[in-house]
Order: sequence, then structure tokens, then C-alpha cells
Amino acid sequence: MPAIGMRAVLRRIVRFGGDRNTRLYYAACVSLLVVAAGLRFHDLSEHYLRVDEAVTANNSRGTFSETISNTRCCNSNPILYPLVLYAVQKIESTRFSVRFLPAMASVLVVAGMLLWLPRLGVARGAAFLAALLATLSVEAIRHAQDVREYSIDALVTLLMLAGLLRYLRDGRKVLLCASLFVAPLVQYGLVLFGVAVIGAAIVAPRAVGPDWRSTPAVAGRLWGWLQRRLDLAAPCGLFLAGSTVSYLVTLRHQWHGGYFGPDGYLSRYYYQGGLDAPSLFEFAIGGIWSLLTYHVPEVPVVIAALAAFAFLLVAVFRRKLQGQFRGSAIAVVFSFAIAVSVGAAVLGIYPLGGIRQNIYLGPVIFLAAGVAIHWMTGCLSSLPRRAWPGSGP
Repeated sequence: MPAIGMRAVLRRIVRFGGDRNTRLYYAACVSLLVVAAGLRFHDLSEHYLRVDEAVTANNSRGTFSETISNTRCCNSNPILYPLVLYAVQKIESTRFSVRFLPAMASVLVVAGMLLWLPRLGVARGAAFLAALLATLSVEAIRHAQDVREYSIDALVTLLMLAGLLRYLRDGRKVLLCASLFVAPLVQYGLVLFGVAVIGAAIVAPRAVGPDWRSTPAVAGRLWGWLQRRLDLAAPCGLFLAGSTVSYLVTLRHQWHGGYFGPDGYLSRYYYQGGLDAPSLFEFAIGGIWSLLTYHVPEVPVVIAALAAFAFLLVAVFRRKLQGQFRGSAIAVVFSFAIAVSVGAAVLGIYPLGGIRQNIYLGPVIFLAAGVAIHWMTGCLSSLPRRAWPGSGP
């Protein structure tokens, strides 16, 4: 019996991955994950903590109540990560232990893109391109080796994206609800992304159920419009609850002395001009470009991704992505995220540009670039096949 059982296990291992292309994909995933882990864990404990890292670690080294008090008076982030860091340091307080969670979170972002998003409908090629960009991102690597919360933010963003895709695929809301509740407790920028995710959940087409926009009757379209919003009552309620808890526990104590907003130390990342269209447009374009090149410093890649994304948006608006709701969803949530970020910077709520406070936008930027480039590549590769039947005499 043991021999028979072993042979069965071996047969399953041999069959794992199914066809040859799937096995090659998983082999490439393992290789990329090894590279990602190596880049993030290399010399993780060799260098002394920088000043900001030491402050973050020391704020969570006292008692439970001292951690909350230190976060309120001496920091600018919500309470959840300081409490996690407090628990870590109760077990062991070393340079490696306080840097371990951000490094692991950054690796999990890459792993989630490679192995999880394809199960939610994202094309493997698009997921691999996104994971490759995340793996090689200089800022993602830098902040993966930092005690602070920025890599954790990126992981929560990925969870929110996965929750959105799952909801649009089959209507399941558990992951969406959980991630929307946790997000405001991890980083304030994730509140903006939560707004973008909810907006995308309302607007983006779903894989199941009728699309209210295709209903011919006005009454039917109105009911579908209302039903979509009622269906999101639980996610919106939990998002509001998480935001309220975050405000009551930390934000109301931290919002003082001009530290936040356009009068603080990040003033150049807020809109400072008047209410005229040219100034607003110049600020928005400059901030978006700075944001994109911060995450993807290779300018040709950014230009190619922007060009491909522009065509993808046209296809989405013209409803030319029938049966490809994931591509539509990524395009919509990325557009919402950028629009909300620009609006927040113009209103003096949150900075826009190439700064660590926007590390949380990395996963959606990488994924949008991967989906757009993969989609455009597929369109271009199909042109010769479309032209071939009509090329003869």
C-alpha cells in the first residue's frame, strides 16, 4: 500500500501543471520568485537601521498602550502595522526581525500576481509581466528592506484587487469586505484606493448576471443601477467602519501642526496653483508621470504601457472586450485610482508623485501595465492572421 500510494503521488507530481505551456509557466514563476526573494532578503540584516526605521521600531518596543500613544504623537500612519511590529518585537527584536515582514510582504505581492491573479481570470502573460515589473522595481526593493509599512501597503492593495476581481467574477464579497475594512487601518493612502475599488466595483462589467447597461427598458436599467449599489452595501459599510476606527484611534491625534497637507513637508507634491485649467493640467500630468516613473523607472516601458493602455481604454469604452471583464476591470480601477489620486492632491488631502507614500499604488500600476501590454501584443500578433485570408488574388 505505501508503494502504491507513493506511485500515485509521483504520478500527480508528473501531471502537475497539465500541458507543457503550464509547466513552463510555473517553472518561470519559481525562477522569478527566487529572484524576487533574493533581491529583497539579500543583506537584510547587514546594515544598521536608518533614522526613520529606528523611530518606527522604537515606537513599537514599549507596552501595548505606549505603542498606541507613540503612534498617535510621533508617527503618521494608522495603528495596525505598529501593533503587528509590537508583536514581532515581543518575540525577537533584531534588524532582521523588524525588516522581515516588509520583505516577505513584497515577495508575496510578486507571488500573488504570478499564482493567484491567473486563477481570478488575469491572463498568465499579463500576470507575469506585472510580476516582472514588481520584481525589478527599485523602489519596491528599497522599501521591502525598510522597517516601515510601505511594502505592507502594497500587499493590501493586491488583496483589494483580488477581492474586486473575485466579486466581479462570481459575486463573492468576503475578500473584498475584509480588505476594504483593513485598508484604512494600514495606511491612509489605501483609503483613496478603497474609493477607487468601490467605484470600479460599481462601474466595471461583471462576469455573472446581466449587465444593467445592456437592459433596453429605462425602468430595468434604473433597477439594475440601484441593485448594483445595494449589492455593495456590506463592502462600503465595512470600508466606512475601518475608516472611522482609523480616524478615531490615530488620525485625529496626528492631524496637527501642518504635518499633513499642502503646508507640510510634502508641499511640493500638492497642487499649489489657482483654479485655472492649464495649471491643473500641468500639475496632473507632472504628478502622474512622476508617479509612474517612480515605480517603473525605465521610460521606454512607461511610454509603451501608456500607449497600450490608451488603446485598451478605447476598447473598454467601446465595449470591445466582451468576455474579458478582467481586462476591463483592471483598466477601470487603474483609471479610478489615478483620478482619485489627482483629485486628492488638488484638494490638499494626499500627495501625488514619486514618493514612498505612494508605494501602495505599485501593484495596480504594474498590473495595468502588464494587462495593457499583453492585450496590445495580442492585438498586434493577430493582425497578420486577420489579413492573411484577404491577401490572395
